Amino acid sequence: MKPCAFALLALLACSPEKREPRPRASRPAAPVATTPSPAPAQEDGSWLEGTWERQAGIKDWLLFNAPKEVLVLAGKPATVTHRGEFVPHGRFVSLFFRLPGGSLVEREMEAPADRSELREKGSSPAIYRRGAPP
Repeated sequence: MKPCAFALLALLACSPEKREPRPRASRPAAPVATTPSPAPAQEDGSWLEGTWERQAGIKDWLLFNAPKEVLVLAGKPATVTHRGEFVPHGRFVSLFFRLPGGSLVEREMEAPADRSELREKGSSPAIYRRGAPP
């Protein structure tokens, strides 16, 4: 073949074809939040930190240490009588204490909207308010 034929053949082989453009993949839409996220102070236990004094009955205190430790203090001078863990659920708090025999005791507390006190539910209800041991 002649060099001109090769050049013509090469030009025809490399010529752009008329194609339809490929559709581009679209990005997924960002999810729309249906409910506002709760304020951090509602979900974390930071509002609990510190000492809470029992208002009636046996004098004891709950000492909440972040991120999950709770202590029960009693006596004068105050000493630790129980150690446990707490799990906040908004205004509700679950306290878990392991007894010497290995059994687990759960205490459930609820705070009003202003979080000024903790009310214990159960067979021996109690109310705790912020206060320091003697």
